[in-house]
Amino acid sequence: HFAAATPWLTWKPTELTSETFDSVRAWCTGLDNVVEPRELDGSAAPWAGIDDGSLDAVYACNVCHISPYAVTQGLFSGSAAALAEGGVLCVYGPFSVRGEFTTESNRAFDSSLRERDPEWGYRDVEDLKGLAEANGLAFREAISMPANNFLMLFCKK
Repeated sequence: HFAAATPWLTWKPTELTSETFDSVRAWCTGLDNVVEPRELDGSAAPWAGIDDGSLDAVYACNVCHISPYAVTQGLFSGSAAALAEGGVLCVYGPFSVRGEFTTESNRAFDSSLRERDPEWGYRDVEDLKGLAEANGLAFREAISMPANNFLMLFCKK
């Protein structure tokens, strides 16, 4: 959807493993602004094969709550290295706010995630702001989205 709506941008899809590449390719059929998907371990920063300062933006969708916290940490440190000055890190997903869930359904979903894997679960907006600051990124905005999600925007200083 995003790639089709933004033909002036080049999208570089990544996944931890190549298992979902066929699905990515199918969704991107006919889009000239999407390059071949590649493997990326978000917890390993700097990110292999991505030059420092080479990206204008990083978009991470539904990553932080369904992966170990080390991936969230790597998302911020890797983005800080890969982004050009003024580049933007966009992080979409469900988050808690100052230790509180925005709804009871979010509390239940967080609990179910942690039952599946104790390293998973909602991350707090304040923790993301702290990771940003520690990695030279400035918090810009938290936009409320449908289904109790947020789009968090951070800019490289």
